[in-house]
Amino acid sequence: MPAVVTPTVNSVLPTSQPINIPATMEPSGDSGDLPVSIPPGISVNFWHPWSGEMANLVQYMTTEFNGINEWGIRINPSSFADDQVLSEKLFSAMEEGADLPGLVAAPGYLLVGMEEGGVSLEDLNPFIESAVWGLTEEETAGFFPVFWNYAVEGGRRFGVPAYRTGNFLFYNQSWAQDLGFAQIPASADAFREQACTAALSNQFGKKPENVGTGGWIYSYDPNVFLSWLKSFGGGNISLDPVQVILNGTENVESATFIYEMFLPINNCAWLGRQSSPYQYFSNRQALAYSGRLEDILIQEQVNEINHVNDEWTVFPYPSDFAKPVVLIDGSSFAILSADDEIAIAAWEFVRWMLKPENQKRVVEKTAAFPLSTATLALLEDFREDHPAWGESISFLPFAENISAIPDWPVIKDIFSDISWQLIQFTTAKENIPGFFEEADTLLKELGEL
Repeated sequence: MPAVVTPTVNSVLPTSQPINIPATMEPSGDSGDLPVSIPPGISVNFWHPWSGEMANLVQYMTTEFNGINEWGIRINPSSFADDQVLSEKLFSAMEEGADLPGLVAAPGYLLVGMEEGGVSLEDLNPFIESAVWGLTEEETAGFFPVFWNYAVEGGRRFGVPAYRTGNFLFYNQSWAQDLGFAQIPASADAFREQACTAALSNQFGKKPENVGTGGWIYSYDPNVFLSWLKSFGGGNISLDPVQVILNGTENVESATFIYEMFLPINNCAWLGRQSSPYQYFSNRQALAYSGRLEDILIQEQVNEINHVNDEWTVFPYPSDFAKPVVLIDGSSFAILSADDEIAIAAWEFVRWMLKPENQKRVVEKTAAFPLSTATLALLEDFREDHPAWGESISFLPFAENISAIPDWPVIKDIFSDISWQLIQFTTAKENIPGFFEEADTLLKELGEL
């Protein structure tokens, strides 16, 4: 793994692969000039998948926007807890012919699925380029390409980034150094060696309650499974489910790596009774666990409560075959209303939310990625106060988006199921290719429906 580099606000990050919109989807709306004004008091329903701190912040920020915008626009936010609940609500409304919101924040796979289902999302380029309502060239150039270029195809933009997080490995550097490891593992084998050493240390340590702990906390999370697949050169997912071939050599090798980590004879990965990893990590019962950026603030709080001073950080999933893996997850703003005035009102709120000072508030509350260099420049104090988050920024050059395939929820279930099968006592190593064969059969049948 390359040495950690501290980026400046002028860092050049790689351009991400845009979503591949099926050819049957035609650009919607008129690319001509938008109205230069809108009537006062327009109301826009806004649906989003956020809960907890983020939902509370969005509620507060919409109230603030409603009180200060010059057009008297009223944004009415509705939280649907997570991506799945939002998806169910949207598709239920589509099937019943019920009113859809004028604005949504949703993951890419859901936006693509909505268009395939007949909902025409507005092309946002006319809004962005408008002399009245648009963003400056400096503003658009400041967004990190891996975020900004996601919801674009054929010159048409159906989304702009609303929220982005990353999937990382959390790692106790102090404990690793006590075990004799001076460096963060730069390969899967090095990661396994450190995890196994930690497990062995707890197996024969002075605390009986630590027996069976110490390595990597096993996870059924599909993003974790996909991260490991990609670390072995696999995990390639096409937008066409018929073309998705999971039973490849790289995927089998990755699953075998996970399987062998968990084998009782090795005990390098383990399952805890607690649903969250924070206490285990704080108590040196886990050298590493899989998490998202939002976990950073929680882990800091747990360590502070436990009076733990261990140094810890986050790092990408290591790979011998490609670049380190940082999978990006999150939602994009999309406008559903074809009415120019409602669409402009929705866009005015989106434009306000994308202001660096407002994005700064989102990052400080959640530890999500900043969407732009301008926002990052406002976060120097936050970066200093939260060193693990600061390290995560250094790995943005490795970031890649999760595919926007509409059947991603099905693939997620498949990945979780394989993760579960891998650690059953009846599973043998030779069974692993069969798990992927069954998955390919299911996806082929799904694509032919």
